[in-house]
Amino acid sequence: MKNKLKKEEFLEIFSKTHPKINIAEIKKKKYLLREGVIDSFGIIHLICNIEKKLKKKINITRLKVEDLKDLNSLFKFLNKQ
Repeated sequence: MKNKLKKEEFLEIFSKTHPKINIAEIKKKKYLLREGVIDSFGIIHLICNIEKKLKKKINITRLKVEDLKDLNSLFKFLNKQ
């Protein structure tokens, strides 16, 4: 990905996409989906907002369950694209 996403940008977009979710609490969670922090529609919404920020399409067909484990995993996936 030419336009790498900075961690601060990622967290800011996440916060704007999901304002009711406390980032500090999420960092304590091990599994975003399994623990009900965010659902599949929330992931898609987040990825769409990141695509707008980066002005680049993200290939979600490469997204694996492991990439949705926690914020760090999702962040790494997005920057590998």
